[in-house]
Amino acid sequence: MNRRPIRRVNPERLKKRREREFGPQAELCRESPCLVKGCKMKSIPHHVISRGAGGLDAHAVPLCLKHHEEVHRVGRYSFMYRYGVSFLDALLEMQRRVKASESSRET
Repeated sequence: MNRRPIRRVNPERLKKRREREFGPQAELCRESPCLVKGCKMKSIPHHVISRGAGGLDAHAVPLCLKHHEEVHRVGRYSFMYRYGVSFLDALLEMQRRVKASESSRET
């Protein structure tokens, strides 16, 4: 008898729950490529201002797991210098994209 495990996670429900809990910007981060040029790995949201320090979900940028861990290991400024990225520019771009997607949903 060949048994397969039951899939208990509905991907659509999971996506809606994540968006409800973390906001549309976090979901957009998961759909966007990693901020580091040339990296093709799947992204997760990195909170530039941590939630513990009063950061919001709107303070998230897309980074793959490898680069996300590196930011925490080497520090924000060393990471930005090493890869030539600006978290502020990325935040502004993400917020612009969130507003554009929200306005396209309304019309």
